[in-house]
Amino acid sequence: MVEPDISYQIKDLLYSREESPLGRTWEEWSVEWWKWILEIPKPQNPGYDVDGSLLQGTQQKFSDPFFLVGTHGGRANRAIQINEGKSILLPIINVTTSFAEAPGFRSKEELLKYVEDNTSDLSNKRAIIDGIQIEQLEKYRVRSNFFTFTFPENNIYDAAPGRTIGIADGYWLFLRPLREGNHTIHTFGSCLAGKIKIEVGYIIDIV
Repeated sequence: MVEPDISYQIKDLLYSREESPLGRTWEEWSVEWWKWILEIPKPQNPGYDVDGSLLQGTQQKFSDPFFLVGTHGGRANRAIQINEGKSILLPIINVTTSFAEAPGFRSKEELLKYVEDNTSDLSNKRAIIDGIQIEQLEKYRVRSNFFTFTFPENNIYDAAPGRTIGIADGYWLFLRPLREGNHTIHTFGSCLAGKIKIEVGYIIDIV
């Protein structure tokens, strides 16, 4: 029996790290994603979505790509619709911090060390798209540049509202537009100690 050429299929599914999807680097897109999610108040934040309804109803920042979300801890299964022709950006597991979240930090170097150390501790990672397991997830690690954003009242980290500077690090998938029909995505990530576990399953209807 001849084994299918999985590497070819993955090439069709994902942008490579060397590409600049839609004219921006992965690092630039990770900043846009973080600014988007961090500026949504807790009651509307799709990181708490359990079934897809909250994410589906969230105003997307860009017409392309479509931003998917993991969870702010724990597991979720979501069903959503996405228009045909859109790329999809989603985290497997990632880390961010800012001066608002960590007021004890006094320098950008401290912020950087925090996200790098905590991301390096994320030892368990899995990603499956339409039954295809994505290998070598280490190559999809993306550390953002420093970025400025505005925490709203009642934000997801209970930080002081207002403008602040942050940075992020973590593991991502950037999907090319999927064909019309149903697709599945499953991602999982945890830290070495297993205290942080993030798992999400998506059933996506491309229409």
